[in-house]
Amino acid sequence: MGLDWLSILVAIGAVLWVANDIPPFLLVASRTFFAMSFDRMLPESFAYVSEKWHAPVWAIIVTAVAAIPACIAESNFAGLGGYLGFAGVVGTDIYDAFFLTLFCISAMLLPLRRKEIYERAAVKHSTGTIVALGALSTIGAGWCLWVFLDQSFGWIFPGSGLKGSFGDPTMDWASCIGFFGLIIVGIVIYLYYRYKNQARGVDMRTLFLTIPPE
Repeated sequence: MGLDWLSILVAIGAVLWVANDIPPFLLVASRTFFAMSFDRMLPESFAYVSEKWHAPVWAIIVTAVAAIPACIAESNFAGLGGYLGFAGVVGTDIYDAFFLTLFCISAMLLPLRRKEIYERAAVKHSTGTIVALGALSTIGAGWCLWVFLDQSFGWIFPGSGLKGSFGDPTMDWASCIGFFGLIIVGIVIYLYYRYKNQARGVDMRTLFLTIPPE
C-alpha cells in the first residue's frame, strides 16, 4: 500500500523514545538507592560519591546489576524469561503501581493528618484541592495496580488457573518465589536498619518531617 515509509518512521520513533525514556529511569533508580543509603536505610557505603565523576558510583553499579534479570526477562534470553516474570515490565509495574497508590493516599491524607508538615511546604494549594486530587490519583493508581495484577495472577498464585500463567508450573513458581521473596527481603532490610538506627540514637521519623522544595 506504499506505507513502508510509515514503518520506518515508527521504528525511528521507537528508538528515539527509548533514548529519551530509559536514561531518566536509570537516574531515578540509582539516585533513589543513593538517597536511601545516605539516609541510612541501606548500607552507607553505597552513598559514596566519586570525586572524579561526581556521581554515586556504587549506587549506579548496583542498579545496573539489578537490571540484568529484567533484561533477561524481557528478552527471554535463553528461554529464561518465564522464570523471571517478577523482574519483567509487568512484574515491576506491580511494585510501582502499589507504591504509587500508597503515595497518592498519603498525599490525600497529608493536609488532613499532618498539617504541621504540610504548612512547611514551599508551595501549597488549598486542602480541598489536595484531597480531591489525591482521591482521583488514588483511584487511577489503584486501577493501574489492578490491571497489572490481573495480567499476572497466574504466576503470582501458581496452580490457580488464573490469567497470566506462563504455561509452565516451574516458571510460575520461580516467578512467584522471586516476587514475594523481594518483598520479604525489602521488609527485612527496612526493619534491620530501622532497629540499627534506633540503637544508634537516630530518629528515623525526622526523615519525613519536611517536604523537599523541588
